Amino acid sequence: MPTASKENPKHYYRWAFLEFIRRFVQMLLSPRVFSIPGINALKVMILRMFFEIGRNTTIVHGVYFESHHAIKKTLVIGDNVSILKNVFIDFSGGVTIGNEVTISPEALICTHNHIALSRELRSKQNIRYTSLEIGADSWIGSRAIILPNVRKIGQGAIIGAGSVVTQDVDDWEIVIGNPAKKIWERVEFAENTELSIPGRSENQ
Repeated sequence: MPTASKENPKHYYRWAFLEFIRRFVQMLLSPRVFSIPGINALKVMILRMFFEIGRNTTIVHGVYFESHHAIKKTLVIGDNVSILKNVFIDFSGGVTIGNEVTISPEALICTHNHIALSRELRSKQNIRYTSLEIGADSWIGSRAIILPNVRKIGQGAIIGAGSVVTQDVDDWEIVIGNPAKKIWERVEFAENTELSIPGRSENQ
């Protein structure tokens, strides 16, 4: 997809100005003090000027939402969502986050990718965008990476810390590793259920 700066300069400069304001405001709101309850509510209220954010949602310090190209995509965040420190979300392709989702510290979510398959300058090659839906009650672990070709993190899914997700994750699946693979599925009632991780002995 060619960049809008070449096709429609007026649209590009309008987008660039808005993106400058969004990033500048987020930089001002990034210090740790904005993680304090009450002050954090003020931060979220200000962010609602730029993004659709639901009720009782927490967005702590160091979190950034960015769109890298001049296309009309949005970030939608549901109710009771927790986005913890130093999370980065690229919503260039569009991101929807359901209710009750937790995104743990330093997770990285990407929704665009440069398709550099030839020796031509990368700036002259296409860019691929992917919309991402993160289902309700899902949990993305610390330092997990969601790569651009992923379109769905299912309802109730859990992404293990440090995992690299390269494909869609179905509802209730627990995945870990690089690349992330299913190791378990959340059950309706988990009383006295033990999680068995492949490759790990019972004594570990």
